[in-house]
Amino acid sequence: MNRSRDSGVERRALIVTNMWPTVDDPAFGIFVRDQFEALERRLIEGGPTGRRGAAEINVAGIDVAGIDGAETDVADIDFGGTDVGGIDVVETDVAGTDIAGIDVFTIDGRKNRLAYLVGVLRLRRILSRPDREYALVHAHHVLAGLAAILAGARRPGRPLVVTHHGIEVLEGWQSPLCRWVSARADRTLVTSPALAERLGGATDVVPTDIVPCDIVPCGIDRRRFRPGDRAAARAELGLPPRGALVAWAGTDRPEKRLWLARAAVERLGEVADDATEFESRPQLLVISGRPHADVPTWLRATDALVLTSTAEGSPLVVREALACGLPVVSTDVGDVRALLEGLPGCAIVGTPDATATRSATAASPDDALIPALADALARALAFSATGGVVDADAMLADYDEDSIADRILGIWRDAIETGRASDATDGRA
Repeated sequence: MNRSRDSGVERRALIVTNMWPTVDDPAFGIFVRDQFEALERRLIEGGPTGRRGAAEINVAGIDVAGIDGAETDVADIDFGGTDVGGIDVVETDVAGTDIAGIDVFTIDGRKNRLAYLVGVLRLRRILSRPDREYALVHAHHVLAGLAAILAGARRPGRPLVVTHHGIEVLEGWQSPLCRWVSARADRTLVTSPALAERLGGATDVVPTDIVPCDIVPCGIDRRRFRPGDRAAARAELGLPPRGALVAWAGTDRPEKRLWLARAAVERLGEVADDATEFESRPQLLVISGRPHADVPTWLRATDALVLTSTAEGSPLVVREALACGLPVVSTDVGDVRALLEGLPGCAIVGTPDATATRSATAASPDDALIPALADALARALAFSATGGVVDADAMLADYDEDSIADRILGIWRDAIETGRASDATDGRA
């Protein structure tokens, strides 16, 4: 049933996520926040003027920068060491559909898994708010999807959409859980074909024994991520004006293999000592824990990006680096091969079978990947040294965040309309 806006009850969408930027980790889940902002922007552009609603970012067990402490009718809870509370109110316009806006509910379970229990209890209360009618719930990550299911987010007339972003589909105990959650959702989104293959397929061909998936990668803001003056970027950041810099971005977790990037650049340094190929030893610049607004400048200050992960879904930083004109050297993970093939200065090194996780102390000079990565990086740096800029505009057009937001809004509309048709058939309209 669709309640009338004249009654004062707004129909909105609710995003549930366990990934969101925090004060301590401003890059954590930035792709979810950026997608939320792009969705809101598209709703504003597609909706009538003059009508406004409030987008609430409801925070459970997370420390968010810029919280203004606005009031909410959902009581704060302090449970099991979690820090629950805080509403960040943002203005947004009414959608071009019957969705008046988007709210966000976050659960930070990294420090305390009990935050998920708190999140389920609190999410139940939010879903029953008298001043909201949620037309759709969209969960990001399998654990957020599980919390949404346990909280009763999916019901007739309120579809559940789940996005799986990466390694949780491919490795570990969460992998079978992804299939379980997707089987109980109305639509499943994944960020790359590799994830769709692991879950069983994509929506263009759907046998009855697989989980149908829509492949929808996270988008990038190409207004911010674009080529620029390397010398100016280095001056702004206080970096040395000369010498090759190789960027590595991400959280230092075992599957990201920062040790491998360091070993490959160290090998480049040994080459620099023995030859005139480089004017000085190349350096690795680790871009981690930076506000996302600063990342374009950090990328523009470097000469190449290296990605050394054992598994990825659709790594956002690769597209961001390409948008900044950087050559990228990467292991063969996610959708990276399709992105890099044919681009000058770029290279894929190794295969998924050859990239097993190792501890931070396990690097060895004779590891087969180290010289291969070093050789590929040498070619990438030589490309940049000649003034080369990777032109990936044609490919990146498919990853523009506004275009991605339009695709998601289309999926939302389809899910809502399918639910309405089902309700009408069952006599629940």
